[in-house]
Amino acid sequence: LRDIAAWVEGIGVSETEFRLLWILFQQEHGEASKSTALDQADLAERLAVSAAQVSGVIERLRQRELVDRVPDISDRRRQQWRLASPGATLVQIVIANVANSQIAPSPKGGVRREDAA
Repeated sequence: LRDIAAWVEGIGVSETEFRLLWILFQQEHGEASKSTALDQADLAERLAVSAAQVSGVIERLRQRELVDRVPDISDRRRQQWRLASPGATLVQIVIANVANSQIAPSPKGGVRREDAA
């Protein structure tokens, strides 16, 4: 995960924003999950940041339509979030870029510098 900043460079999201999108992507595509939405407290816990920090990240992603608010039927004050279609597309682009840029061996058995970047 330490390479996240390099993976998202030029994609238009910060490392923290991508980590939040990744968590929602995993939530949506996980086999054991019954719900695709997570509330801000869950997101803060999974990101190991404060709820206030998550609030700012969510707001930036919401403005760019990368996440959608999901109403909580049992508690209207609770804000739940799920990955919007453009957010899922962005995560899939990053996944494809990472898969296509795996470090390739050089002809001498080492790693070519341009492939390691």
